[in-house]
Amino acid sequence: MRVSQRGLQQQGAFTDPRFSAEQGNASRNEATTPDHPELGQLRAQAATAINTKAREQLRRRHTLAALDSYHALQALQPQAPFPRAELAVQLAATARAVHKGIQATELAQTAVELAPGLAVTHLALGDTLLAQGQRAAAAVEYRRTLALLPQGSESRQALRGLARTAHNPPPHGKHGHH
Repeated sequence: MRVSQRGLQQQGAFTDPRFSAEQGNASRNEATTPDHPELGQLRAQAATAINTKAREQLRRRHTLAALDSYHALQALQPQAPFPRAELAVQLAATARAVHKGIQATELAQTAVELAPGLAVTHLALGDTLLAQGQRAAAAVEYRRTLALLPQGSESRQALRGLARTAHNPPPHGKHGHH
């Protein structure tokens, strides 16, 4: 029996059309025959293919594509090993490069979720929150950065950020930009 994409959506087996064909095939097979003996093997093969693709995307610094692949992998096989810290570092760098706006903050928050023990993720979140004028929330993230890494480049940047949370910046257009 072949199940349509609409049928899969109604059953909850299909969630995002951006996911790879491997995941879609595994989901269709599961929806059609959930007790099929080869299903586990198909899921494992699909997870391996997605994982390989995601690692290559990380290697090439295609951070957002790697994040999409990571989400697909988690939906298919949540226990699959994945270099979350590497993805988090790249997301933090991307968030700091974007610097302002909701997208930057969302990227930094995702980085913190992936690797809450990395100072650089909290530093990026602090920077994006400060850029949005959320000083109190930024100060919390800068303090977390310092708690995780009391010395080094990130700690110096966190101290500077923490100092900026306590001061009023000049109005836009004067003295350059932050």
